[in-house]
Amino acid sequence: MLAGTGAYFCGPTVVFVLLAIMAIATIVSVLCIPASAINYEVASGLEGVHREDREHPSGWRVLLTCRPLLIFAIASSCCIRLTRRCRRLSARSLRLPIATRAPR
Repeated sequence: MLAGTGAYFCGPTVVFVLLAIMAIATIVSVLCIPASAINYEVASGLEGVHREDREHPSGWRVLLTCRPLLIFAIASSCCIRLTRRCRRLSARSLRLPIATRAPR
């Protein structure tokens, strides 16, 4: 939203400047994490490897029980569908051939 608003008022170069600022902020924030705060065994998935009785979490179960991931998955799906719909509408308004899947 910030990039879109900036591009509307100041031009498309604002998007690239904003991208550079966000990349620098990301690098600085990662460098501010102390090494002692990182548990490398948990980060690499080694916690509980030796315990055979522990069940591995299902990908669907994790997605459905974690609300932020569920919202992200739904929003991503909606954005993809909206993008496809907009492409079709713009192709029709410009009278361009619409790309479809080839029949099998």
